[in-house]
Amino acid sequence: MSKKEVKSLHKIEVLLQVKIGILKDKKVTVGNIATAIKDLGIEPKIAEQIIQTIDEKEVEEHCGSKYSRGNSEQRYKRAGTANREPVTAVGKLKIKLHKIKDKETNETFKPVKKVVNLEGKRVYQEDISMIAVELATKMTYRDTVREGKFITKDFPSPCTVNQRVIEYGAKIQEFNNEK
Repeated sequence: MSKKEVKSLHKIEVLLQVKIGILKDKKVTVGNIATAIKDLGIEPKIAEQIIQTIDEKEVEEHCGSKYSRGNSEQRYKRAGTANREPVTAVGKLKIKLHKIKDKETNETFKPVKKVVNLEGKRVYQEDISMIAVELATKMTYRDTVREGKFITKDFPSPCTVNQRVIEYGAKIQEFNNEK
């Protein structure tokens, strides 16, 4: 990586502290520990924290730090928040996205969308949709959903899987033709 590329990176730090209790007179397996960690739902929490951090940095970059003097003279101002619950391969995320209003154009937007591609208002994001499409090529839509629930409990319905197969099928066909 060049220095320019390193400079343009979004550096995100997520601090995570996990506490698991193990009785002193008991012995546990690695599988027990892995199951306990999986039950904590750490992956979605990490993903949420990363997106929230990116969101906060982007808002601060546009509007300045919260409650600091002189923010009223900035081109952009904070304009509320929107709660989203996208479903990904790691599960359902609960994120709060900040909105910003451009005082010159009177346009309201979410600055995190410049960095993170959220599939519009879609609940199921591209990663989980692609898993569903891949499974659907090998089995029925109902079986796809049943198998998909082993991956994540929030898996698209057979109808949604069908829609994604149609949508992504054309894209995959186009990509294969180009190769």
